[in-house]
Amino acid sequence: MRNAKLYLMALLVLTLPYFFLQAKAQGNVKFYIYGSRECSACRSTEDFLTALFGDNSVTFYELKGSTENADKFLKIYDCIGPNRAKYIPVVGVFVNNSLKSIVVGFRKKEFWKSVVEKPVKNGEAEVYWLGSSQPSSIKNATIILQLYTLFTKRGLAKLKGNVSIGNVSIVELVSVIVLSALADSINPCVLYIFTVLLIIASILKNKKRALSIGLFFILAVFMVYYLLGLGLVNVLSSSPYIKYVVGGLAFLLGSYLIYGGLREETVSLEPEFLRTSLVKKIRKVTSEPAAFIAGLISGLTLLPCSSGPYIVALTLLAQESTTMKLLFLALYNFIFVLPMIIILITLYFFSLTKWREFFFNKKRINILSLVEGIVLVTLGVFILLKI
Repeated sequence: MRNAKLYLMALLVLTLPYFFLQAKAQGNVKFYIYGSRECSACRSTEDFLTALFGDNSVTFYELKGSTENADKFLKIYDCIGPNRAKYIPVVGVFVNNSLKSIVVGFRKKEFWKSVVEKPVKNGEAEVYWLGSSQPSSIKNATIILQLYTLFTKRGLAKLKGNVSIGNVSIVELVSVIVLSALADSINPCVLYIFTVLLIIASILKNKKRALSIGLFFILAVFMVYYLLGLGLVNVLSSSPYIKYVVGGLAFLLGSYLIYGGLREETVSLEPEFLRTSLVKKIRKVTSEPAAFIAGLISGLTLLPCSSGPYIVALTLLAQESTTMKLLFLALYNFIFVLPMIIILITLYFFSLTKWREFFFNKKRINILSLVEGIVLVTLGVFILLKI
């Protein structure tokens, strides 16, 4: 009976991401049509889309007799092709509240399913011109934002408050970054290695030298983790399918941690041999350069093994501008090293005894694993359903 329950749980964990992906793939599809009821191509386009995607998926803007609609129609052309001939209908294709494509002119019924299903890079939109077999791409975030408002007729102030190019608001972005960083920072293995380093340094040297050695270790970890993130965020932005892989893996890893936490078993995503090897090397660190090197090695080997929350955060950042990526990577990594900074301050002014008792109690480690698992599952579902 016990094995049957375990198999059932494993089956549930493995199949849930499929349903999430299905929900995401179907998504919330909307079409905004600028045209005229007197135009047979416009009427046929509306009929095709209504038949394929339902009445609620189509909004028709009548150009004849509407100065407002005609003005917005011309502004759309100013954004996508000011010197091109102006045909109707012009259709804005939105998936999950993000502008995906703009279709100019009449298309046959079978075209519309393919344009909805075709993947488009985050932060970009495609324009299908009449008479052209290949779409052109719009990468300018400002232009995409203007087109968003012209098709949906939502004001910029409202748009900035709850929607971004990638369909994630600034509040959601900050929340995910902070939550991911907090989950990533409470890593008993990393904190154990750091604490061993400080104890050895304080015994062999003194508290001031231990403080200096600890700062060099933290600086190295921050630098290597930041650079790893900078490289990975560019890789994650290269394909629209990567977010599904990341979301599914986050869900699976989180479920594994929850399973271990509920069974009060110590589970870890880091290989045992890496932890053992690093602890042996850490015991020999008694100088600032050696601490810096130890921090680099930790960042390049042990830390990526437990960086599920980091990958989730980077997937979300992949659709943002370069400036946003740099700023949020700095925020994430500051939160990531914050527990080590707190431990360092505790050593200097107080003692490490309490920290050692707190972090390396088996029951508390299980609780931390359970919390990290819940956070990972939540972030995985968010990635799969939201962005």
